[in-house]
Amino acid sequence: MGLRILCDFQEMFSRNSSFINKLLDVNNKYARYHAHELVDIVHRQPNPCNPDVTIHDTVANALILPYFFGAADQTFTITPEEEATLEIYMDAESFKSAIAACESARTKPLLSLDEVF
Repeated sequence: MGLRILCDFQEMFSRNSSFINKLLDVNNKYARYHAHELVDIVHRQPNPCNPDVTIHDTVANALILPYFFGAADQTFTITPEEEATLEIYMDAESFKSAIAACESARTKPLLSLDEVF
């Protein structure tokens, strides 16, 4: 399934390569850590809105503020068609149904107009 998504959405990933490269960098850097180590690493980071305060202190004091869309330097772009297709891919039943329909269309004989009506 993962390989299929990578192949079917290559254009979307290419269009958003700065995000994909960042994810790969983060994965390469942090993949070796256990979950509790990652929590410690994150909690020691400075709060992006207030570098004098750590994430730990921010979480402890519930001072997390939403990051509004308009404030983003870059946006991940996805077409409505890609979004609809991803929704199908992420729903196991819908995905199985779509694959079965494609397989049926590929392997079943076509009916003539007379046979349909």
